Amino acid sequence: MKFKKEEELAALFNLRDVNRDGYLDGHELRFIFVESFPSMPLVELDKAVDHVLEEDDKNNDGKISFAEYIASQKKHGEV
Repeated sequence: MKFKKEEELAALFNLRDVNRDGYLDGHELRFIFVESFPSMPLVELDKAVDHVLEEDDKNNDGKISFAEYIASQKKHGEV
């Protein structure tokens, strides 16, 4: 699915930001992967979360800000 507006991405980001702190942390990312790939083994889920954080968490604070999320979506052609 290709998003054209940052508003759509903001709505998706906010939906996934369960604790409403303005970031996607490892727990929230893991939940996203569990929903998307329910049969994925836990070891692979952890690897996927680590990969996302390594690739998209540009300031290395252990969470994805909305700005980092948008940058990632642009990099992957979703915007």
